[in-house]
Amino acid sequence: MAMSNDFAAALAKLIFQGTAIAGIASNATAAPKDRLYMALHTGNPGAAGKQSVSELAYPEYARVEVMRTAGGWSIVGNVVRPVAPVEFPGMVTNVGGGNVTHFTVGELAAGAGMVYMRGTVTPNLNVGWGDTPRLLNSTTLTLVTDDDGV
Repeated sequence: MAMSNDFAAALAKLIFQGTAIAGIASNATAAPKDRLYMALHTGNPGAAGKQSVSELAYPEYARVEVMRTAGGWSIVGNVVRPVAPVEFPGMVTNVGGGNVTHFTVGELAAGAGMVYMRGTVTPNLNVGWGDTPRLLNSTTLTLVTDDDGV
């Protein structure tokens, strides 16, 4: 089932900027989440996957928080982008790393949290000793509004 363009934009603003959808959803809870966490993956975590599935691993690696505001995320229609490049900790030890094929946006700074959205990294990032992986602010997540096959 595809969403309308307007609803996709409203849903993106709710998830990524904390903007309520009038009559449907509010962000005004006692303690709303004010940040989201981006992660890198060496394989597709899949629709049922958690943040830790196929997650890139090396001693210095950590997920990167992005504020859940218009200062953290740009939304145009149904397309979401980080406002600034997302830079992950550099790999200074020669242990781990890998070929990054996917990224996720999820709920937790560490552990097996819920994946809110996922996407592909194209071209893939080969992360090894001395590399500092980053996702550019041209990295996009697109909410599906296409009627094909619906």
